[in-house]
Amino acid sequence: MNRHLLCTAALLTLPFAASPALACSVSALSVTCSGVSSGFEDDTDGLSILVESGATVQDNGDTLKGEGNGVTITNDGTVISDSKDAIDWGDIDNGTGTDLSITNNGKLTAAKDGINAADDFHIENFGTIEAGDDGIQAGNGKGSGTIGILNGASGLIDTEDKAITVGDGVWLFNEGTIDSGNEAFEAGNDARVTNKGTITAFEDGVQVGTGARIDNYGAIVSTGNDGDGIDIDDGTIINYAGASITVAGSAGIDYDAGGDSSVENYGLIEGVEGIMVETGLDAAGNPNGEVGNVAVQKILNAGTIRGTGGTALLLGEGNDVLELLDGAIVDGLSDLGDDDDSLIFSSLSYGTDGFDSLFDGGEGTDTVSFTFDISNLATATLDAGILTLAFGDAVGLGDLDLTNFEVFDFAGTAYTINDLVPAVPLPAGAILLGTALAGFGAVRRRR
Repeated sequence: MNRHLLCTAALLTLPFAASPALACSVSALSVTCSGVSSGFEDDTDGLSILVESGATVQDNGDTLKGEGNGVTITNDGTVISDSKDAIDWGDIDNGTGTDLSITNNGKLTAAKDGINAADDFHIENFGTIEAGDDGIQAGNGKGSGTIGILNGASGLIDTEDKAITVGDGVWLFNEGTIDSGNEAFEAGNDARVTNKGTITAFEDGVQVGTGARIDNYGAIVSTGNDGDGIDIDDGTIINYAGASITVAGSAGIDYDAGGDSSVENYGLIEGVEGIMVETGLDAAGNPNGEVGNVAVQKILNAGTIRGTGGTALLLGEGNDVLELLDGAIVDGLSDLGDDDDSLIFSSLSYGTDGFDSLFDGGEGTDTVSFTFDISNLATATLDAGILTLAFGDAVGLGDLDLTNFEVFDFAGTAYTINDLVPAVPLPAGAILLGTALAGFGAVRRRR
């Protein structure tokens, strides 16, 4: 395709007085824009485009546009689109615009997308991206490849719609600020997210598919009525000490139907539900049209998991595991759901004075395990289906309320409810345990 350069004066479109326009200079495959210019379009492969510090490139259409492969764009100035995209590069359907590298040290402002790219891209933002639609849209949800986005400590992505929308295999490393009027980061499968900054969204903070890995050292926030902190099909989430996932309207972490998954929490996870999986049921226990998650959820908690609506954990079907370390706080009902679940107290002693909320094993053969032996158990009482275990000061657990657990393991020795509360015959105890949640308000719902 023939080269086409549009880097001419556009003083009448600018809302300020400007010096006489300087055309973008072209030398072989190097393009430099300085001063004030209108849009630039070129489909040549291997271009290196520089918008210099102090320069402004502004257009009513797509401001920097092309379909060339192996292109490098560096913006140290200001790129503005009054009605379209600040940078629009490549066509994923035609396989053009691949191997694109963009570094923004200045400011990208667009009525639509800040950056709209095809596939095989690498984007680094140390400046500001402001967009009426998406800050970065790449792959149009179809792409895959060696692709990554870095939002540096000085980087700001501020959008009215989604901040970042990409396809499969995308890596996001955020040290700065991402603020979105919709989802903040929406990706396909095999996404990798490392957040050391702040991600704020009105809807989902992070929305990804299967095979995801999310490491949160910073803050992930959802402020809207129906958004989750992290909406995921399956994968691994680690929320580190000092980090937080906080949600106003829905779940801190929401697992849709997918494969086995795990969460390690050393910080704060808080939502109407702290962590939940799709059960396929509505609030009344009727099918809601969604596919239920029947995979294994492994939750290791040394921090705080809080359900502001009363449920900290809603894990649904699957042989789920909840392991609690010293320092763990679970604020709200822990409903481990159907199948054979495990509740593990893996420390020899706990600094917290007990767990105030109920642990429910649900249907199946469910086991609660303690690292210490049964000599640390002071009393065991059964009242209206709730088994209360009171522990001595040496282990620091205070009182635990349990229901629908069949096996009680102390330091490798298994006991039944009849062993702990021999005054209650097994059939009567079993009946009481099976109906316990009637008084505790069972939560089996999904928006």
